[in-house]
Amino acid sequence: MATIGGSRHVWYLDEAETLKALKWSWISQPPAIALFATSKTSVGLLQLRLIKLTNAWRRYIIYGVIVTVFVANVIIIIFTFAQCSPARALWTPSLEGKCWKPDVQLHISFFGAALNILADVVLAVLPLTFIPSLRLGLAKKVVLCVLLGFGIKERISYPSLERRGVLRAHFLRQSPAIATALGAPYRQKETFFTP
Repeated sequence: MATIGGSRHVWYLDEAETLKALKWSWISQPPAIALFATSKTSVGLLQLRLIKLTNAWRRYIIYGVIVTVFVANVIIIIFTFAQCSPARALWTPSLEGKCWKPDVQLHISFFGAALNILADVVLAVLPLTFIPSLRLGLAKKVVLCVLLGFGIKERISYPSLERRGVLRAHFLRQSPAIATALGAPYRQKETFFTP
């Protein structure tokens, strides 16, 4: 993105660079959104491995979180490009396309963010209900609780990045210059710092 003008203000880009940066900014959204589902799925699968075949209600909660987050994020990815017909109208302002009001995508993004936050909280708190019963030493139990509880820490420590991630899709339609700079920090945080 940086080599084609991403995260730079459009004042410093010519028209071709602006269109290319906008296009790749929109195209980069599905993998970024998919990271939300994959990170929560990996944590959920780890927890399922820890509880094995016992604790049916915990397994149902974990499976519910995994399926709900996966389905919701797939729908959000579809809505990202379905909001304009043709989809190229998202990154080509001169193209006459029929698009939803930007607020629709903003509300979808808020819903997705809220759902992902809830999933993080559930996956961070749920281990507290089964780790004490594991046959491990106290030190290992404490380390496991801390590692699996990082989802709560992330949601408390980075609320401004959450808002940036949510508002990015809205600003891509309103002010592309701002939007490309808003999305990258949140994607990087979710990719590299979510347990």
